[in-house]
Amino acid sequence: MKYNLFLIPVLACTKLFAQTTYINKIDKEQKIRQKISVLKADNNIWQGKYTEYNLKSNSILNEGYYKNNQKDSTWKYYNNWQKLAETGGYKADKRIGVWSAFDNKGELELQFDYDNDSLLFYKPTIQEIFKKQYNLIEGNDTTLVELDRKPIFLDGSSTMGSAIAATLRYPEEARSQHIEGKVIVAFKVNLDGTVSSFRVSKSLGYGCDEEALKAIKNIKGKWLPAVYQDREVVVENELPISFTLSY
Repeated sequence: MKYNLFLIPVLACTKLFAQTTYINKIDKEQKIRQKISVLKADNNIWQGKYTEYNLKSNSILNEGYYKNNQKDSTWKYYNNWQKLAETGGYKADKRIGVWSAFDNKGELELQFDYDNDSLLFYKPTIQEIFKKQYNLIEGNDTTLVELDRKPIFLDGSSTMGSAIAATLRYPEEARSQHIEGKVIVAFKVNLDGTVSSFRVSKSLGYGCDEEALKAIKNIKGKWLPAVYQDREVVVENELPISFTLSY
């Protein structure tokens, strides 16, 4: 009797596996290749293991699971150096539980509890440590203040860096003129964690401003809004984009 009971979950698992197959999709515009587990009866239903690769290097960008076309269970995202950038769980396409983000050295940078909407741990970047004042935006008024908590990108700096690198191109005009330097892009971090009102606050020219704006706009993900005097506020954040030639 015990032997028969043991076989039931094994047979059920084997049957479920037999109902799926793998397909590969290539997106040349996004420069990715997807290996997707789908139902044999309907290839439009993603069910099971999913892996996304860089089309050029064939390195893994992310991996996880789908259940009826929705992200489910544990997911892992990797940076350009194939180190773990962030990991956590999904249920019905929504993040659940505690998510962890890591810096480029592989050290823990951030932990956020999506069930309780609370920041558990955060190690600020060098840029955030040295930036003391931010533009506080209230209606039509802008005031320079020192924040109680600076705006935080919940996917971590490593994921942000990979998103920028995937889009950023060195403009041919700047390359031919041997132009190097830094563009600073400013944008609002809103109360709901979205970003808007992108602008160049420090220009380099020669096509670099446009490339920097495009790269910053390519960063997807939610921000934790800033806190000032014990309340969440809208502020203008800044990110630098460096252009350096290799000789």
